[in-house]
Amino acid sequence: MKRTISAVLAAGIAVLGLVGLGGTANASEPQGQHNVTQIIPEDIFISEIATRLNGLPNPEQQEFIEICNRSTEAFTVPMGGFRVRATFSAAERQGLVVDIPAGTVLQPGQAFVIASPFYTLTTPDLVFSTPKSIPDLTGFQLLHLWQNVPEDVVGTAPTTITPFVSPPAAKPLTPTDPQLTSLTRVNFTGINALDFVKQQATPGYC
Repeated sequence: MKRTISAVLAAGIAVLGLVGLGGTANASEPQGQHNVTQIIPEDIFISEIATRLNGLPNPEQQEFIEICNRSTEAFTVPMGGFRVRATFSAAERQGLVVDIPAGTVLQPGQAFVIASPFYTLTTPDLVFSTPKSIPDLTGFQLLHLWQNVPEDVVGTAPTTITPFVSPPAAKPLTPTDPQLTSLTRVNFTGINALDFVKQQATPGYC
């Protein structure tokens, strides 16, 4: 985890009135959200996302997703591989971004960056399978294909827009954000609004 802000966590839970989040999943129903599952990732997790990077050419195409290994041991992507999916539109709520093949190894503390074909900030480990832009109001899922089990989700939109959210959603990036702003994980509560905050993008560093 790049940064920890316990004060934000404590204050946020008090404000939101959300309790009982121990364990990896909690089928709670916050106000305005029904039949949703809050996901708390384990060793492999989505650590940073960007649907745009202001200050770079064609900022809305400068997209990336960073995955990290917070275990003390190397992690090998299991049989069937992992799939990263995203919401591209109302008609494509569960679109394919890219598949991470089985056998891919993430060392302890290693970041794995998946990026748009138009991304220029750093050299990614893997490039999206689709050239389509991902909207600012979206959701991402890291899926264990063989088990058909989500390892992690992060959304910037409610469940009416994306199924890939552990609500309440994180704040979306906007054209008015400071240059090179991304959404970075700072906690592991299962609440995207508390777990992801806007900070300077640091792809490649867990």
